[in-house]
Amino acid sequence: MLGGGLAYTIYITLAKTYFIEVWLPPVILIVALTLAIAFIKVNGIPFLKFVTLILEFHLTPRKRKWVQGGADPLHSAFQFSTKTTKPDKKSDKKKAQIKPTIDQLDEITKILDTHGMNN
Repeated sequence: MLGGGLAYTIYITLAKTYFIEVWLPPVILIVALTLAIAFIKVNGIPFLKFVTLILEFHLTPRKRKWVQGGADPLHSAFQFSTKTTKPDKKSDKKKAQIKPTIDQLDEITKILDTHGMNN
């Protein structure tokens, strides 16, 4: 509806004062684009999504470089607080002190080998 309304508005405003060569190309362009968005599917993908995927393909880099220890982009993009907290040394020590015994490792290995089935 928006495309049809826009094409009709351009036709009404330009057809009164200009020749057909002036108002017809923009009207045809808008009508064609509107019909493409409404009805055309490329490989089962709606036309508008297809166009955005093409733009994304051409605008994003094709080669990606992995950087070890790089920051998580979502974490930095959605970080709302500017406060920095110090890491808790006590909890780090507790985590480092938890070590399974040989018996626990044997039990875990047995569970993994039997896929959790008790024989």
